[in-house]
Amino acid sequence: HPPMAGYMLYWFCSLFRFHNFSVFLLSQIVVTIGFVYIYRLSRCFFERPQSVMATLIITFYFLYNYETPKFNANVPHILFVPMMCYYFFRGCSANKYHHWILLALSAAGACLSKYSAGIFFLSFLAYMVYDKNTRLLFKSCKPYLAGGLFFLLISPHLYHLWQTDFSSFEYIAEGKIKK
Repeated sequence: HPPMAGYMLYWFCSLFRFHNFSVFLLSQIVVTIGFVYIYRLSRCFFERPQSVMATLIITFYFLYNYETPKFNANVPHILFVPMMCYYFFRGCSANKYHHWILLALSAAGACLSKYSAGIFFLSFLAYMVYDKNTRLLFKSCKPYLAGGLFFLLISPHLYHLWQTDFSSFEYIAEGKIKK
């Protein structure tokens, strides 16, 4: 896994001198904030009752499971993906600098949580190309600012991957082949 889960766990638990409860507390804080962003994103499309239901439906998502209270590598993904989707939508609809900057921060967090976050980036790009009104954002510097900030934030990890010859991807590929 990318390093975000370990970073979050280490820094949060160090605040509580590495007591056991801090692992569970961090997990619940992260999941709760993720639920808030799911609700905020769904409010962009639906009324309050439907937004509440959309938020509750996330408990059926495969990453949200019996291990979630223990904080695992999937928990940061529950936070960063809804946050990233919310700020992408707000960036496309309101086109404010702070939405694009927060998109870059949350996208870096998502990518450093799970590499599969890249699928969302492709979806975002496809949406921007497909939607006529959103396509106009390519004339604005804000999406490019977000992209640059994103790459700046993940560049230490990209450097690490380069230095280790992308061994984590090799391991993933070999593990899939052997099974």
